[in-house]
Amino acid sequence: MTPDILSEDNPFIIKESRLSIAYEKPFTLQGGAVALCERGHATLVINGTPYEFSPGSEANIFTGMTLYIPEHSDDFKTLLFYCSQDMLEMAQWKFESFFFNDLSSHPVHKHSKETGNATRACFTMIEACYSEDNRYKRIIVTNLLRNLLLSAYDKIQRNVNEPKKEQTKTRKEELYDKFIEKVAKHCIHHHDVEYYAGRLDISPRYLGTITREIDGQSPKDIIDTYIVQEIKILLSFS
Repeated sequence: MTPDILSEDNPFIIKESRLSIAYEKPFTLQGGAVALCERGHATLVINGTPYEFSPGSEANIFTGMTLYIPEHSDDFKTLLFYCSQDMLEMAQWKFESFFFNDLSSHPVHKHSKETGNATRACFTMIEACYSEDNRYKRIIVTNLLRNLLLSAYDKIQRNVNEPKKEQTKTRKEELYDKFIEKVAKHCIHHHDVEYYAGRLDISPRYLGTITREIDGQSPKDIIDTYIVQEIKILLSFS
């Protein structure tokens, strides 16, 4: 069995857990965690907001978010998947900018019987990868994590938010999305901000204003991040 600690060679763990690390005081996460309630019940306080957590409930918690559990039953138990920040970033690669904002704003949801079975099957496949020696383990688990996150996001869209396609975006949001789309497509061959500003028919300075306003990063920082992630993905298949 792989050691119960994250490392470069072991970027994820999956195990039964009572989440006891958050019983006495809030715990701030580094990386990504998906917890599925198997038995009992608890109150999860995530970023100061309480959520009831019972069998069929799923929690998604990411870097910088705090978890505190002030109440729990004696038989409370979860199936916990926990991964490094690097694996989390690989799993959410090329998701739209609002994806993690919505997941972070709605970290807990309740499964129906059908969706619960599908999620449990995904956990089962991750468990199988955890204990076997497979050179493509990291890629397989990253894709399974991506499936879990997309499934959770779908439930938020169906049960909480109106579909994004029905919302009106501002001009800046539209330009930002087009910029991200072009960077994802061309970053390996084009590293300069001027190239993308020209493709959007705006000045590099205005592009910088847009990216800093929407996600706090400069255009160059975003381009560099995409280049690094593309290289990591290419190396993972080598």
